[in-house]
Amino acid sequence: MLMPMRPSLRLLAIALVLLCLGCAANRRRGTRGSDGGSPGGDGGTGDASAPRDGGGVDGGARDGGGVDGGVTDGGSDAGPPGVCGNGVTEAGEECDLGSDNGPGSCCTAGCAAAADGTPCEANGETECSGADTCLSGACDPHDLASGTACGAGTGEPTCDPDACDGAGACVDAAPLADGSACSDGGGNTCCSGGCTASATAGVCDPCALPTVTPLRITVIESQSMMASHDMDARWRDTLAPLGHTVTIRPQTALDDSTSLLAGADVLIVSSGLIDLPAGRVDTIGEFFAAGRGVYIQSEYQTTYSPNVAFATLVSRYGGSFTWSSTVSGSLTPTVQGCWATEPESVSSMSYFWYGATGSGSVESVLVHSGQPVGFAFCGSSAGRGLLLTTTDQDWVRQSTSHAEAPVLMRNFLARLAFADRC
Repeated sequence: MLMPMRPSLRLLAIALVLLCLGCAANRRRGTRGSDGGSPGGDGGTGDASAPRDGGGVDGGARDGGGVDGGVTDGGSDAGPPGVCGNGVTEAGEECDLGSDNGPGSCCTAGCAAAADGTPCEANGETECSGADTCLSGACDPHDLASGTACGAGTGEPTCDPDACDGAGACVDAAPLADGSACSDGGGNTCCSGGCTASATAGVCDPCALPTVTPLRITVIESQSMMASHDMDARWRDTLAPLGHTVTIRPQTALDDSTSLLAGADVLIVSSGLIDLPAGRVDTIGEFFAAGRGVYIQSEYQTTYSPNVAFATLVSRYGGSFTWSSTVSGSLTPTVQGCWATEPESVSSMSYFWYGATGSGSVESVLVHSGQPVGFAFCGSSAGRGLLLTTTDQDWVRQSTSHAEAPVLMRNFLARLAFADRC
């Protein structure tokens, strides 16, 4: 039989039950992040130092994505965007070359990598390096492989084996000794760095020349002086069939040395009456000083501008020359030395109407009755070319009527092509 509970004990039991129910409710509110502000609660926000799992706002630590002054374990912070143009690749940028961003580089002005194939600037386009273009965000110079023939080695890989170094530069190798065997260029013997067709293999013929490869020849026009003065066309018609690119250009072409140097291997000034002021003489001099061949047509009057230009350039580049006088009449000059034998044989001229003679540190090319009327000058320093003149333009103008004239023109070109061997 149960004993009846005292009233005081019943009240105590009811209080304990109510207390337990309140604790359970507080715990449930705490797991939801409720912030009721009750002091001393387990799950509330009254205790600012207590850790939470919920997303409430407070100064404590969280696992969730709330905003507070403490440590945040969840979420992400990408930081401020990069500053394009400061030279540092930062967030949101594919590249940053600083002031080099934009055209000419592989990083655009907006710090994005330029598309493959976009022109750029590395070491420039040279004989050992192709056109610079972007590849995978970098400027590729397209350098030719090490050992690729270049410079003199392009025409004479056996006797003068200049080659690319793999980094865009052409390395100037020492030529093989004279008499060395060779097989390129149609020759058999190395002489002065070229493979020449010597009559006796292993013995250098001082007149022998390598085979002339196709050249870019600029002819300064003559017909503006007089329609019948078609020496420019005679040079073109004689040399173009040999496979050369012959371009007749106006006299003003001599005002632009950069263009002339870039576009020609040999320069022919075809008129003996052309005006050659100081600036144009300077252009011809630059061409000669670059190691190339120049033919200046002069005339019987020693005071004509081309005559003066020839004497000026000889003196400027280490020689001496003085015009003497006019040689009158119909002349038949003989062709001198190697000019008469290489690459073809020609002994004398049947037509040469008047001329001029002179003397100095030059080679006589044509001589009439002991008087030189054609001259050649080699520069006194390494790298300087060949300067050639004859003192009558009519032998060229009448070249279609005199069989020996085209032969001499071809011989002239052969030696002008190898100006460094004069």
